[in-house]
Amino acid sequence: MLIKKLYKAGTKTITREFLNLLTPQGIAIWFMDDGSKSYKKREGKVCSMTLNLNTYISKEENETIVAYFQQVWGFKWGLSKDKTNYRLRMGTKEGKRFISFISPYIHESMLYKVQTSLNVMATT
Repeated sequence: MLIKKLYKAGTKTITREFLNLLTPQGIAIWFMDDGSKSYKKREGKVCSMTLNLNTYISKEENETIVAYFQQVWGFKWGLSKDKTNYRLRMGTKEGKRFISFISPYIHESMLYKVQTSLNVMATT
């Protein structure tokens, strides 16, 4: 059922109708598939973290996702453009809050995607 709602005429199309079907577990699965995190360093020390949800769809569809997360779950994502595609981006404070939200649903093989401890930075 979800595949039919997500892929219309063979093209991934994210609509509010589709997003309204998501549960916290579904969001965690989405992040395990399309999410990533990175750290910024200053003078060799980590100073911030960025989470990305690599949607690579149109700006308008990403704006729908941003509005959905804000209205339904209270998370603030921003948009980031990489050459021609868009994705969602979240900073350190909001990212830690989001990670806490999805962590109970993350498979143990994917825990590296939600690990925020600076002590394990070398492996992330």
